Amino acid sequence: MKKILLETAATIVLSLTLPGQTGEMGGYWEGAMELHNQATPLAIRFKGAAGTLSIPELTIFDAPLEFIQRTDSAVTFIYRDLDFPFSFSGILKKDALKGQVKIETGGALPDLERLDIPFQLTRISDSPPIPPYLIKHLTIPSHGIKLDAHLYLPEKQTLCPGLILLPGSLSREKGDMAFYADFFARQGVASLVFDKRGSGKSNGAYHSAAYSDFADDAAACLDELSRQARVDKRRIGLMGISQGALLLPIIASKSPIPAFLIAVSPEVTCVLQSSIYQDGLRLRRLGYSDREVRILEDSHNEVARMIRRGKSAREVERFILDNAAKHSFMNQTSLHDRVHITPEAFSGFYWKDRVTDLYSFWNRLSVDTLVILGEKDMFIDAAENRRQLERLNRPNIQIRIFAKANHVMKKAVDPLTSSPDAMEWPRVLPEYLELLKEWAGRK
Repeated sequence: MKKILLETAATIVLSLTLPGQTGEMGGYWEGAMELHNQATPLAIRFKGAAGTLSIPELTIFDAPLEFIQRTDSAVTFIYRDLDFPFSFSGILKKDALKGQVKIETGGALPDLERLDIPFQLTRISDSPPIPPYLIKHLTIPSHGIKLDAHLYLPEKQTLCPGLILLPGSLSREKGDMAFYADFFARQGVASLVFDKRGSGKSNGAYHSAAYSDFADDAAACLDELSRQARVDKRRIGLMGISQGALLLPIIASKSPIPAFLIAVSPEVTCVLQSSIYQDGLRLRRLGYSDREVRILEDSHNEVARMIRRGKSAREVERFILDNAAKHSFMNQTSLHDRVHITPEAFSGFYWKDRVTDLYSFWNRLSVDTLVILGEKDMFIDAAENRRQLERLNRPNIQIRIFAKANHVMKKAVDPLTSSPDAMEWPRVLPEYLELLKEWAGRK
C-alpha cells in the first residue's frame, strides 16, 4: 500500500489557516514542497468553488480538487487519487502561503506521518499561463457506445503527428493521462485521451468489458484522430502504460492506422504471470517461505485452469475462499478470503482475460514499437518480459530498460526498506521523458 502511495502521490488534503489578513485565494499559485532539502514544484489554481493541482515531477497535471471549503480564515480541500491523504497546514499572508505537509496514514505508517515536509506557495496571477495548444472536446462512437474524449491540439497550423494515450487498469478517466497529453502537445503532437467505457462521461459497461472491447474502443479513437484535418494520417500512434501497453499489439491487429507504438511496462505473455509475480513478491517481502510462494503459484494456476475449463464465477470464488481458509497467508495476496466475483465481472477482463494469450499478438506485430521497462517494477517481471520480447527477434521492436524505474517510470522508492531520513518523492525519470521526446520527434 505504501508503494502505491509513493508511486502515485496518492491523496492530497490541504488545510490552510488564514489568520488576520486572509488574502486572495482565487487565482494561480506556484511553489514547492520540500523533503530533506529537495524541492518538488507544485501549482494550484482556484477558480470559484473549484480548484486543480499540478505536480509535474509526480506526473500530476490539472487534477481536480474536491471539497473546497472556506469558513472565515480556514480553507480545506482534497486531491483524491489512490491512497493516503497529505495534509497541508499553512498561513496565508497576502499573496504568500507557507506551512507544513503531513502524510496521514491512520497510524498504519508512523514513520511517514513523522516526516517534516514544509511547503510554500505564491500567488502568481489571476489565471495560469496559456498553454501552446487547444483542447477540443470529442464524442467518439464505438460499437454502440459513446466515448468522451479530449484532443490536445498544438496551436501551430501545420500537420502534426497524432497519439492516442491509454492508461493502466487503475486509471479510467481521461484526466489520468493529462500529464502526458500536455507533455506531447508541447512537443507538437496532437494527443487524444478518453474516458474508458463505463467511466467518466463515456457510457457502456466497464467491469464486463474484455481486452478486445478496450481494443475496439482504441481503434475507434484512431479512426476519429485520422479524420482530424490537422493530424497527419501517416504519423498516428498509440502510447500505453501497464494495461494500456499490453493492449497495443491487440489494437494493431484490429486497425491499419498505427504507424508506431510506445509500450510502457507491458505484460507480454499472459496477465496470469504478472498476478503470480506481484503476489509472490509481496509474500517474499513479508518473509514467507519458498514453499508458501509455490502454493500461491499453484493457486493462481488452478484459478486459470478453472477459467479455461469453463467453470462458473461461483465455482472459482468458492475455490479461492476455501483455499484462503486453508492457507491463511493467501490473505496477503489477490486471492484472499474477501474475494467476491459477480457474473458481470467474471465475464470481463479481470478474470477471463488473465488467461488470454498476449504473446501471439506480439509475435505478429509489424509496427515500429518502443517498449520501456523499469528494472524495479513490482507489478511485472521486467527481466522476464524483456527475455520474452528478445526471443521474438523482431527488428521493429526496440527495448529500453531503466535501472532505477518502477512500474510507471518514476524513481523506485520503497518505504518498507528506506529510513524516514532517506525518504524521497518518486519523481518521474528525466531520461525517460527525454526518450519520449526523442521518439515523438522522430515520428
